[in-house]
Amino acid sequence: MAEKLARGTRIYIRRRKAEIRRTSDNPDAAIDALMRQYPRTPRAEAAGAKPDAPRD
Repeated sequence: MAEKLARGTRIYIRRRKAEIRRTSDNPDAAIDALMRQYPRTPRAEAAGAKPDAPRD
């Protein structure tokens, strides 16, 4: 499982996803593009993002 994102990042992603769902013609593609920016999430990995190196 990927590392957990910071709480502020999780809140931002949740709000951004809600905004995308309300306004986008193609919300799945837009959300996949958003999640590729945060590669330590399961949906980002499914969308093809490469997780960054493990942190110490």
